[in-house]
Amino acid sequence: MKKIVFIVHTEYHLIQAVGIIETHYKSEDYYPIIYRVSPLVNGRIGSINEKELNAEFREFLYDYRRPDNKVKAWANEIVKEHPIRLFIFNEEKFWVTYLLKRLSAVSCVIALAPDGAKAYNNFHIERNKYVLELCKSIYYSFRAGMLSTFPLVEKCYASNKYINEVWVEYPSFYNNNTQKKVVEYHLTEWEKTREILNKVFRFNSIDIPTKPIILYIDSSVTDDCYYDRVISMLRIIQCNNPNYNLFIKCHQVSESIAKEHFKTIGNVHFFESSTPAELIIASLKESILVSVVSTSMLLFNPTCEYIWLYPCFQDLLNLKTFINPTSHIKVISSITQL
Repeated sequence: MKKIVFIVHTEYHLIQAVGIIETHYKSEDYYPIIYRVSPLVNGRIGSINEKELNAEFREFLYDYRRPDNKVKAWANEIVKEHPIRLFIFNEEKFWVTYLLKRLSAVSCVIALAPDGAKAYNNFHIERNKYVLELCKSIYYSFRAGMLSTFPLVEKCYASNKYINEVWVEYPSFYNNNTQKKVVEYHLTEWEKTREILNKVFRFNSIDIPTKPIILYIDSSVTDDCYYDRVISMLRIIQCNNPNYNLFIKCHQVSESIAKEHFKTIGNVHFFESSTPAELIIASLKESILVSVVSTSMLLFNPTCEYIWLYPCFQDLLNLKTFINPTSHIKVISSITQL
């Protein structure tokens, strides 16, 4: 069987991996392997029912700040699998170039898989930040015994020279600066994928309100000014929709801090942070979905209203190069538009 390897870091990556497998690699000719790569503690993907995945599930945990030669051994383990394809979701990890170079040498196709809104952020890394990130990658590579391949730092999206394909959902909005092969990808088996994901994440839609709600999908930002502004905007949305209860989907990284801030609103409800927002969104009816620029809102539920607030946070977040690739998300540039 032909092996297809996915390296995932977040719930969104796992959702996309399952979707790609369901859409493209369900045949018995293929043997999908999903690696969850995470810090030793506080990883993004919590406890899941891996037996429900349509792939073999493996984990590799390492200390992000003090990597050792276990990282090199893990990369070599993937090479020994002789996959015909590798899907990665980001390219900034220090070990990426080492792994991609070795797989390219054995004719493995390297694909940068959909990572949500990131692909449409037409950024170029600043020189000072580039030098800093390069120095960090060299240091980490040295610790892991991987300096035989000089680490590359992404200057823009998909800039790693060993990437063969870039998979995106909205190719007309993707600026192909690196002239890679662009593959248009749409999840064509969503209902089947959703059924699998509900089991994988132990999600039961019976816990979702049947009445319309306001759902705010939080970010990992923990700045006090950010919370003050978000809360003031949510209160306006509440006033405009008095019959809608307010629910918050916290980010796992900032959950404890976020809850303390959002509780000041009063009469606010919280979804578990470990539940992927996509599964919540798919279960809602006639609701208002709000975030600064959450990737999960690329999932379209035709019964709901979608709002991105990122222009209102330009002084706090650097999103000036971001492009909204969808037609279903409304971008708000001022509080007066709420």
